Parts: sequence; C-alpha cells; structure tokens
Amino acid sequence: MGRKYRILLVKPRYNEDTGHAFPPLGLMYLAAYVRRDPDIDVRIVDMGPWPLTYAEVARQIRCYSPDLIGISAITFESEGLHRVARLAKAWRGEVPVVAGGPHPTSYTSEVLGDPHIDIAVLGEGEVTFDELVRVIRHRGDLDDVPGIAFRRNGNVTFTPPRPFIADLDALPLPAYDLIPVRRYKHYKRMSRMGDRDYGVLFTSRGCPYRCVYCHQMFGKRFRTRSPENVFHEIRALYHRYRLREFEVVDDAFNIDRDRMMAICDRIIRSGMKIQLAFPNGIRADLLDEEAITALHGAGTWFMSIAVETASPRLQKLIGKDLSLPKVRRCIDAALAKGIFCQGFFMLGFPTETLDEVKATVDFACGSRLHTAHFFTVNPFEGTPLADWARKIGKPVKTDFRRSYLTRDFDNLTDIPDEQLNRLRSASLRRFWLNPRRLWRILRDYPCKEQLPTFILPMFKRLAMLGQGQ
Repeated sequence: MGRKYRILLVKPRYNEDTGHAFPPLGLMYLAAYVRRDPDIDVRIVDMGPWPLTYAEVARQIRCYSPDLIGISAITFESEGLHRVARLAKAWRGEVPVVAGGPHPTSYTSEVLGDPHIDIAVLGEGEVTFDELVRVIRHRGDLDDVPGIAFRRNGNVTFTPPRPFIADLDALPLPAYDLIPVRRYKHYKRMSRMGDRDYGVLFTSRGCPYRCVYCHQMFGKRFRTRSPENVFHEIRALYHRYRLREFEVVDDAFNIDRDRMMAICDRIIRSGMKIQLAFPNGIRADLLDEEAITALHGAGTWFMSIAVETASPRLQKLIGKDLSLPKVRRCIDAALAKGIFCQGFFMLGFPTETLDEVKATVDFACGSRLHTAHFFTVNPFEGTPLADWARKIGKPVKTDFRRSYLTRDFDNLTDIPDEQLNRLRSASLRRFWLNPRRLWRILRDYPCKEQLPTFILPMFKRLAMLGQGQ
C-alpha cells in the first residue's frame, strides 16, 4: 500500500496574545470533507491551545512532511498566516500553500502579494478545497476550480464564484479526533463561561440581514442543517467525547423559529443534561417568552445579544433594523429564566452623532444585561461599510494589530478620537460600577467557582482606564 497524500491544516494564533483558543471548526470541517478519500491523510495543527511556538510548528511541518499545507485565518490572525506560510516555504519551496478563511476572502490581493502563499480559497471552503486538492494532486488546471484565486504572471487571477452548498446535512461531522479536545477548556472561550470541556456547533450558514459591517463568507441566503442532523452531532459528541457543554456559533441561529423549537424539543425529549451557550448569533427581536422557555429547557445558560446601536436612524442605515423595544423584552424574559445575558454595542458608525453615541450607552447601562462590550466600528475590506468609509474619505482597516478594543482605531465619525475614547471608557465604568448589576452577576453566573477569573480582569481594565491607559 502506497504512501497517502498528506495535508497539514494550520490555525495560527491571534496577532496579539488574547488568551483565547477555540476549536478550529472551519479546519475540522475541511479535514472531515477531504479525508472521505481513503488515499488522503490529514493533520490539524492549532497554535492556540498549547500554545505552540512557530519553531514547534516548523518542527511539525518537517516531521509530518506534508504534500500540501492549508492555513485558515481571520483578519486578527493575519500575521500568523504569513509567518506559517514562510515556514512552509523555508522547509520546501515547492510545497503548495493554500490560504482560506475570512481574511484571504476579504483581502485576497494582499494575501496573494505574499510569495509564500500560492492559492486562496474564497468563501465557503469544503467543496472548493476538496476539488483543489484533486487538481493539485493530478496536476490539473487551476482554472477548472471555481471559488479560488491565484497568481499568474505576477497578477492575481480569480476563477468564477462557487455556488454555496445547498444541503448542509450532506457535510460530514467536524473532525474532533484531530484536535486536542480536552485542552480548550483551559483558555478563554467565546462565552467566557468557566473551564469545562465543550464542543462548538455551527447549525446554519448565511444571514438574510444586510448589516453593513458583516462579511459575505456564507452569503445572504439562510441555509440550515435539519434538527435531526444537529441533534445527531450533539448526541455523537455527548457519547464519544463526554461533552456536556456546547457553544452555538451561527450568524443567526433563530431565524427559522420552527427549526429552533424542533432542536430544543429533541434535546429536551432525549433526557441529555447539556448546557448551551449562544455567544455569537441570536437575533433578539425574534425571540419571545415561548422561544426563550424552549431554549432554557434545552439547557441554554448564556446568550449574547448584539444591539450595536440604540439609534433608530442608524439601525436602518446600517441594515440591522433591530426592534429595540423587543430587544428589551427579550433581555428581561431571558433574565427571568436565569440566562446570563451579554450585550454587544458598536460606537463610531459613519455619520453617528455624539447624541447617538450617548443614546447607545444609555440603552446599555439602563438595561438589565449582565455584561456588555463597547467596540469601535472597524471597516473591513469586502464589506459595504468599507465602501461607505471610502466614499466619505475615511480609511479602510489595514493595520490588523489594532483591534475593536484598542484606543488607536479608524474613526469613521466626525467626533474627535479622544472624545470617543473618553466616552467608551466612561461607558465601561458606568456599566460595570452598578451595584445592582454586580449583584445580578453574582446571583446568575453559572460557574460560581470561576467568578474571580471572570470578573477580576474587567476590574483591572477599569483601573487601567482610571490611569488613562
């Protein structure tokens, strides 16, 4: 029996050390899809949960001796993307290096300006990467693979876009056997809810809403896995890896109410005692008391609510068009069930006025949310917000070390930078230094033994703000 074709998939760490590490779900789906071919062997190297040094990544490349290296990155992992690509080419110049994920999809020309990266997979990756691997193995023509970009004669060439996957149930379950499942509990997760083993679920792709700041990775048509398929994955992880906690990372899990209720019903009827967190995609104004009761019955204990702005004008302008009164009712109903609620707010949209910023802060501080994050607006390439920023003469993000939380940011408003920073600092102090809110956190935080590690970093940050840092 001959040597199998070896594919090494690498997830670099963040450009700055944030202490976060999550199961690399995108690479896990890719690995599961391509290894349906019995002549392919796949390995995943995730730099986050060890943490691995770049020297160790170089050693693993040498030891595994892959025939192809794939690197997946969001924009805040872009530095690591290029460093890993350099390591790959330093080991063997002829090895194909393929980049994928949100950053290569949005910043394709910049990524392919790196001579160490040969090809970019754009958007949804499973079918595209699988076809690309076959073409590379058999020395075929890259022009025959829809959904990629590559260099030809010094120029970036794009093939036609690939249609999105219509039947998500046809995808194999993510390759959990290729990651160190037990290590992720030691690092900050998206929900920040303790340190127990957990799995990550992606039950739908795409979002029909037109938020100007959002990427187009999975399109605007809401595509779903069936309730049976989602429950099959939960049950498999429950029994195979003894996982009892799951984070759902959909863009908009609850758009199809009937599907959401059916998933909850299957979990409840199964008798499995699990816990669900929604750190990413719950559309709050689509939830009512009945839906929240079903989510709570299925084990939901954490929910992020992305309000973004309390300005009705901006809600329409940015394409989110959220009903703020319904959001307030959702927060109150979730708290009545003991669900821990986190809010997301964005400050600094184009044309946003000082009064609108203050209205957003007032909404957050006047709500019963347990926690809140106040982000500055970032215009990423490939979003309508980037086009909007250019039209009004504002910069589009190119410095990927500057995150949503740094004081040095790309200001899209006419409010002075320092004034916007002072407002954000004041909003954090006002939100957190509320005795009733602190009491609700102490009462509702689900992992009481982990409370110090949850709350102390915020008070350290508040102390730094008080020192003007």
